[in-house]
Amino acid sequence: NEIYILGHSLSEVDIPYFEEVFNSTKKSHPKWTLTYFSAAKIPHITKALIEIGVPKTNLQCINMTSL
Repeated sequence: NEIYILGHSLSEVDIPYFEEVFNSTKKSHPKWTLTYFSAAKIPHITKALIEIGVPKTNLQCINMTSL
């Protein structure tokens, strides 16, 4: 029901892995929680997941230092 991505940049080379995670879990509509160190990275990490099909409403970003 929940997917956590901790300390990951979601670079282009990693997208096939996250596509597989998405395709394997999309029927359960999980919430995706992404962590970041710099708020400037939020647009990049959210865009990468939205482009593979993760609904924007299922994304949450939290600062890694808050964990």
